[in-house]
Amino acid sequence: MVDKAIVVFSGFNQRAVIAFLRTLEGNEIPYGIIAHSSRDPIFKTAYNKNVMAVRECEQLELLDLLSKINIVQQRLAAKKYVIAPSSESINRLMLDNQEALSRKRCEVPLVDVEKYAMISDKYSFGDLCRYHGISVPFEYESISRAVFPFVAKPRRYTSDSGRVHNPFLIFDEEDKAVFLKEHLESDFYFQEYVEGDSYYLLYCFMKKGGVSKFSQVNLIQQPNGKSIIAAQDSSLHLSSESKKYEYLFSSIGFYGLVMVEVRRKDNAYYMIEANPRFWGPSQLFVDAGVNLFESLLYDNDVISAMRQAEVRQNVKYLWLGGLVQSSSMGDVKVFDSHGDGFLKDFAKWLKFDVYNRSDTHEIFYQELGIG
Repeated sequence: MVDKAIVVFSGFNQRAVIAFLRTLEGNEIPYGIIAHSSRDPIFKTAYNKNVMAVRECEQLELLDLLSKINIVQQRLAAKKYVIAPSSESINRLMLDNQEALSRKRCEVPLVDVEKYAMISDKYSFGDLCRYHGISVPFEYESISRAVFPFVAKPRRYTSDSGRVHNPFLIFDEEDKAVFLKEHLESDFYFQEYVEGDSYYLLYCFMKKGGVSKFSQVNLIQQPNGKSIIAAQDSSLHLSSESKKYEYLFSSIGFYGLVMVEVRRKDNAYYMIEANPRFWGPSQLFVDAGVNLFESLLYDNDVISAMRQAEVRQNVKYLWLGGLVQSSSMGDVKVFDSHGDGFLKDFAKWLKFDVYNRSDTHEIFYQELGIG
């Protein structure tokens, strides 16, 4: 009987899930996948052999998840199980039901629910950053006073009415009218839209002490602030700007994974948001040899030691299927300072595509409409 095995919920944040599964395979860690439904793209990958259960309810329901965890446990027979913090909805549900999960010998590698919400909820994390002297975009008193372009951000993950909102980019009066028709103004706050270079600062803070870190510069993003399509490694995590966040997270006793998006404008950095969970372009840090997933696994006693990092530079991330998908969503966002060489070096970029690999070729071709 193994000491610990991993439970992975698939179907959301799928590119990050795939990068994580590649890490588990590379470390020979036992794991079981719970698929979202029979339509889950995990069935089109080499990892379908590890799908041990399929959810009955597309909406997250605790009893359904617990019953599927039971099935995984019957197959893996480990002493304990670590649930991968793969998506916001999964994380929130797990944090709200840790007692029930503990009875199932399941561990959730996250801070307590209050600390998690303080970081994940956009307004509270903005306040925390201000307290620590970190710049955030200018905030307007109300939508009527906001100057185009601006961003409507949900104050909390779940509104008072129980809805889960995404940020909403507002560039003109038409966008503003659509927003007000579909949303309650009181559920949101309104910030200046910061034009400039986009970066992700990526961390794994460890309970055992220390932090593993990496950063990326984003080149192309889907319309309306959606998923990153192309990115490459950066050195921002080695800068004094990164030190501000390292101090902030350490000072509140945070541990686990967290991504902070920052924008650089006029030689100043502005915090955009933080996500204490898996994030889409995770394959980039895996390919770069700074595998934050391995740090998480080590800190939770799933692996006994971390492999010596073989850091690689000039590493790229591409999701070509996301670029194709964007054709029906509007114009992609190209970050001018870094996006110029993308088409010129496209053949090099294609080698780094998250799905253009032997274990996921079926998804790659399907997203491109081939075969």
